[in-house]
Amino acid sequence: MVNAKKKRLERFDLRLFTRMIKKSNGRSPVRIDLWTKNISAKGAFFETDQKFSVGNKLEMEIYLTPRTTNTHIFNIVLIKGTVSRVEATGMAVCFSKKFRFAPQFK
Repeated sequence: MVNAKKKRLERFDLRLFTRMIKKSNGRSPVRIDLWTKNISAKGAFFETDQKFSVGNKLEMEIYLTPRTTNTHIFNIVLIKGTVSRVEATGMAVCFSKKFRFAPQFK
């Protein structure tokens, strides 16, 4: 039997391009483009010099390897998250449970 806790924490060293957006009341959204260092089902660590604060709520577009269908390439995951940790080399983000795949048109 697989240890459920270990399975839940499994991380993959995978570099995926990500666009993060932090919206603030009354201010223009702040957008940064960056790369994951590693990712799991619960969150990811992003290497970056630009960091948001712990607790900040974010919207993200995570770009995956394309999967082609008839007219679309479904390769973007739209997901929300919260900054959970900030380090000198980047920040960790916990994902929300809801996400959706979005098409990127050819």
